[in-house]
Amino acid sequence: MKKILFSFCLGICFLTGSAQLSWSPVANYFSPVTPTDLTIGPDGSIYCLWYHPQFKSGLVHSTDNGQNWTNLNPNGFSISDFAYDIAFSGNNLLLVSSSLWMSTDNGQNWVAGGSGLTANLDLSSMTVLPDGTVFLTASANSGPIAVPSLFKSTNNGATWVNVTMSGIPTTMEIPVDITNVNGVLIMSLKNLGSTTGSIYYSTNGGVNWTASNSPAAAWQFYEDNCFTKDASGAVYIIGRELAPSGIKLFKSTDNGQTWVSVSNTGLGNIAPSAFLKTSGPFLVGGGGSMDGEMYSSVSVTGINEQQGSTRATAFPNPSSGKFTLSPPNGKEIKRVEVINVNGEIVYSDNDPEKEIDLSRMPSGVYILRLQGDSDFITLQRVLICK
Repeated sequence: MKKILFSFCLGICFLTGSAQLSWSPVANYFSPVTPTDLTIGPDGSIYCLWYHPQFKSGLVHSTDNGQNWTNLNPNGFSISDFAYDIAFSGNNLLLVSSSLWMSTDNGQNWVAGGSGLTANLDLSSMTVLPDGTVFLTASANSGPIAVPSLFKSTNNGATWVNVTMSGIPTTMEIPVDITNVNGVLIMSLKNLGSTTGSIYYSTNGGVNWTASNSPAAAWQFYEDNCFTKDASGAVYIIGRELAPSGIKLFKSTDNGQTWVSVSNTGLGNIAPSAFLKTSGPFLVGGGGSMDGEMYSSVSVTGINEQQGSTRATAFPNPSSGKFTLSPPNGKEIKRVEVINVNGEIVYSDNDPEKEIDLSRMPSGVYILRLQGDSDFITLQRVLICK
């Protein structure tokens, strides 16, 4: 009995320790296409920009935080080139490719935009402030060296003015991504002639920039690392390390000045190119070992378990391994995942019975992820005692 209680204490201590995320594939994503960006629409739904060599680029749309997707452009856009960034400013959906495009009908029809953007620009990424101001990064190819550039729009992307930046060294070549939090702009840039990069932040609208304690300083990454932020104001950056190969995730709680590593597992060989914190899980998409892939996160540490009538439960708890599943009133549990303390999914079922048998699992603490169609997700700690 003492051994069981000791295992329980170890599990609880681990679960309340440093941040950790586990990832599982999104089963209903259109896998032949590669996600290139994710954004949240005015109605709270998720838009994902995709790329395919045959169809070029298009959009898929989700109303359940990325668990199911509808293809809005099955044959791609009328835009014929590769698109890699989207953002809503007001009711305008802005799209970055080799030029800037605008849509007022959620991506069905597009017109060229970008008045004020100079020639010889390689456009990169956008971020939209709460007041609707849009910042757009680019590289100016006026000579043999690309120079990082920043543009600003205060009318939902219709016209743009150049922002003269100070503090970005000449060793920085390509802006990779930009975000904003609490009025601070945060930008990742690729080093000239290298696969490494750095992160800078600006507190005065992009005029002056300061280097952060960038996790990318000694981190080799592709030009597809990307930012997202959560409701608390924490900012995250994800990217793929080249040597040794693996996905790296970092978090900042001081507006991009300092960063700490976030342990994560389950992303396989994906090269991240789209990253978003929804009102529920994180989503990350990119090119995988075969086609494009999309993953959804499960938080293994720092979990706030749901309470009330929308919460599914598993009982008895503790148990020798057999648990009865109880959905919320009038609901149905459609998927079950079991996650160990290492963040690994050790059991899943897309058509669970009323009872699940985990008696083959070692004694210890696990997380049950119980999910309905799109109306509830419950995370519950359970203890298997033998």
